[in-house]
Amino acid sequence: MPEMFYGPWRLTFKKSDANRRNRLVVVGSDSADGTYERVYGGGPVELDVTGGAWSVEVESSPRDADTWEASIRERNTEYDPNDGIVITLHGYVGDREDVVQPNVVRCVYRDPDRNPPQVPDPFDFTYARG
Repeated sequence: MPEMFYGPWRLTFKKSDANRRNRLVVVGSDSADGTYERVYGGGPVELDVTGGAWSVEVESSPRDADTWEASIRERNTEYDPNDGIVITLHGYVGDREDVVQPNVVRCVYRDPDRNPPQVPDPFDFTYARG
């Protein structure tokens, strides 16, 4: 089942299952709809996605097949001091014990009104020596 998002987000497809082909499918966004395959061993896939309501799905396929299946199994939400609101999607097909490395997509909320950038601590004083 696709994961729903609202507003501006930065997606980073960081890791993928080495034994399968893996991709992101974005639907309903303002300008980022499409399929984004992550090649194992290559760099991460990074996307800026905006829209009132849009979805992303992590899909996986055996290397010798043309069929794709949804692979999102876990969604974790946290607050990171540097990035603010972060949702991490972990995707795998089958039993978790059989997966060498799950698909990992890091989603960072980019609305500055609701997720303001970090401000340096005004009470962090450093005195010069001498």
